[in-house]
Amino acid sequence: VFFMLFNALAAIIFTPIFEAALFPALGRAQGSPIRPGQKLVAGLLLAGLGNVAAAALEMRRRAAPLMCSEAVSECAPAGVHMRDISAFWMILPNALVGVAEILVKPCMYAFAY
Repeated sequence: VFFMLFNALAAIIFTPIFEAALFPALGRAQGSPIRPGQKLVAGLLLAGLGNVAAAALEMRRRAAPLMCSEAVSECAPAGVHMRDISAFWMILPNALVGVAEILVKPCMYAFAY
């Protein structure tokens, strides 16, 4: 649950960057403003990339060695050993999904209403 904060932080941090810099620059480069459909496709691709990153992270976690040197874990139930990988890697997929939400949600709200 803690790492879901990075979803919200990514949305808070990247929304002004996208609106003030990225979208105008891309609009100038293509000669017309960025359309909602383009934002939607880009957002869905980023959401997919976030899920691919999470899947790769899970494969890396399962391949990591067990932390059996500790007699008792303070984080896992009795008899369950944790893997030797930092939980902070979860920031990446959560941040990617947060950035994807910047692109997808406004388009979907406009479509729905």
